[in-house]
Amino acid sequence: MSDLQAAAEADVVDLLVNRALWSAQDAATLRTVAPWWPFGGRVLRPALAALVWDHDLNCPGAPVAGPERLTAIWEWIQDRAADVDAAQAAHQDWIRSERSGARKGPEPVDPYRSSAESYQAQRAGLPDPGLLRHARAVLGVLPHLAALDAHSTATTEQLLEQLTNLRAANLAAALR
Repeated sequence: MSDLQAAAEADVVDLLVNRALWSAQDAATLRTVAPWWPFGGRVLRPALAALVWDHDLNCPGAPVAGPERLTAIWEWIQDRAADVDAAQAAHQDWIRSERSGARKGPEPVDPYRSSAESYQAQRAGLPDPGLLRHARAVLGVLPHLAALDAHSTATTEQLLEQLTNLRAANLAAALR
């Protein structure tokens, strides 16, 4: 795959991320039609897609479009980042108490770092907690993706078709 092909694929993924951020309907379409869509994009796109999905699952009454949706997703990701930090801190506290000999019960499971939790989420058709744990880092790329100046007039379905074609071309080129 050439650098140009990789950039084109990543650019299409960024346009799709932007659509998912601004429209719950587009986000649902992407999850249903092509659950693989964020992979192959730039760093943190799969985590952001999982966090948007997590928001949509847990906030059914949230705004479904426009800046209100974007604000709701931003706040949800901030809350998820705080939850991830708290889970990590609880686990670190337990490790420190274990080392000092002042054990405080069984080891707490950090659901964001547990392969069992990731497996169970996959089986239940839920976002992977292993991707959700990147919430703090996603906050750093979210403003860029939300404000993406999409000069494309393509529909979400057309962008998905373009992404599928790019990936097929990239696979064919890799097999040569």
